[in-house]
Amino acid sequence: LKQNPTLLFLIHLIEEYFDEWGLYLVHHKRWTGKGNNSDMHKSAGNYLAVQELGNVFPLPESFLQRFSVYFERRQTRRLPYLFSVAKEEYATQQRSDLLPSPVGELETHSLLNESFEKVLRCVENIFEKRPFILGNYPTVADCSLFG
Repeated sequence: LKQNPTLLFLIHLIEEYFDEWGLYLVHHKRWTGKGNNSDMHKSAGNYLAVQELGNVFPLPESFLQRFSVYFERRQTRRLPYLFSVAKEEYATQQRSDLLPSPVGELETHSLLNESFEKVLRCVENIFEKRPFILGNYPTVADCSLFG
């Protein structure tokens, strides 16, 4: 890589794209419900609280369930700051003077969904031909894509 400055630039460009824009895409898909299983007990908040936290620390089920609700609300309230949407039921739990945009569907909602679909199509085409974004070995670009 050190001998190929163009390839090195491309790696850093891809890494920067996923580091910046990928955050918006992942947060949007996870917390708007579009990327979640429709069963509430399998929501991202519940999974992170019960499955991840509960497996690490032996905490009471009642605490994990309350933490699940808290965590999902906390993350959902952040959606307007990431140009996404917040669920209607969380509207009354937010201070309207702190929101940069209204609760509900925004123009950027479609942009985020379309961008996510484009990324999936692009990487699907790449991974049909090779195991990593730029060849046979992983780079920082691959690490950034996969989080």
